Amino acid sequence: MDYENHLSEISPGLKSIDSFLSDKECDELISFVESLSELNDRSTFMPNLGVKSDVGKYNAVGITASNYPELWNRLFKDKLIDGFQPNEVQLNKYEEGHFMPPHKDKGISLYTACVPLQTNEDNNLVFGDPEAYYQNIPLNESDEKGMTRSFPDIKGCAYVFKGTNPIHWVPRIKTLRYSAIFLYGLPL
Repeated sequence: MDYENHLSEISPGLKSIDSFLSDKECDELISFVESLSELNDRSTFMPNLGVKSDVGKYNAVGITASNYPELWNRLFKDKLIDGFQPNEVQLNKYEEGHFMPPHKDKGISLYTACVPLQTNEDNNLVFGDPEAYYQNIPLNESDEKGMTRSFPDIKGCAYVFKGTNPIHWVPRIKTLRYSAIFLYGLPL
């Protein structure tokens, strides 16, 4: 499939929200992830398959109002986007060398908000033509060419996209990385 114009198609639905989570909330979520005895290995548990059927490597835990009600009510239920509450939040942990290949989300979401839990401008969330990833084009070069739009990890900043169509990925990371992925759907 040709994704040459993918970035221009999805750009109107991409936005960032500064201070979506406070520093304190980010630190608390990292502590929560670290307190768990086990996380789901997303290379084997519900993997996000890349557009070329490749599998990434990272760990995660899903948070909902029913499985962690106290955490949900305190930190997540009031994080509205266009009046919608999140249905689920995935807390992701990437260790050195972990990555998520270019993919489209599998679920049905009106919005997704990806929130880095610490600042590290060497780690990025990337949108656009997956060939930039598969051809190992440096991010600054693929961004300049208009193939991709990359967002560096800035603690607490939400990178929001509409629906599940945008192709996005996390290149191999060089340091420990944590993120919170807020999924917004229609109320049941």
